[in-house]
Amino acid sequence: MRYCLSLPFVILMAAVLQTSLLNRFLPVYINCDVLLIGTVCAALRFPLERGLLWALLSGFVHDCLTVPFPGMYIFIYPLIFLAVKILSARTYTTNPVLIALFVFAASVLASLFLWGIYRLVGDDATYCSLIVGAVLAQSLTASIASPFAMTIVERYESFSHAEAT
Repeated sequence: MRYCLSLPFVILMAAVLQTSLLNRFLPVYINCDVLLIGTVCAALRFPLERGLLWALLSGFVHDCLTVPFPGMYIFIYPLIFLAVKILSARTYTTNPVLIALFVFAASVLASLFLWGIYRLVGDDATYCSLIVGAVLAQSLTASIASPFAMTIVERYESFSHAEAT
């Protein structure tokens, strides 16, 4: 019960961190996708229902705050969650290097999906010219930050379990 009550607050704080605070400290083209890192960490740690709820809610919040085309992230995050959940069943996912690789691959796939949507819509001038140079830097930034985020998710999970007992 406490998980469901605290989840919107945690996702909103992660979205505020991503859209306002990190944009002030990182260079212009490097945007660390905190909600994507949280989605991958949720896929590695949470059961299917809790993690899918995290992915849907974080996609909805990210769509409400940043995207000009509604529904892009609410579609991308659950797909990434399910892909990571399926792949994580076959690997040992407590290794920080594997977590960083999962986040790097998820970030590249999300950027390529966004690039495809923008190419389909025909908005080449704003996004497509920036994505080639920024995808690698954003993915590397997210993969470097992911082991730290995984530690925070593990503590959040242990806090929610400790409160339930």
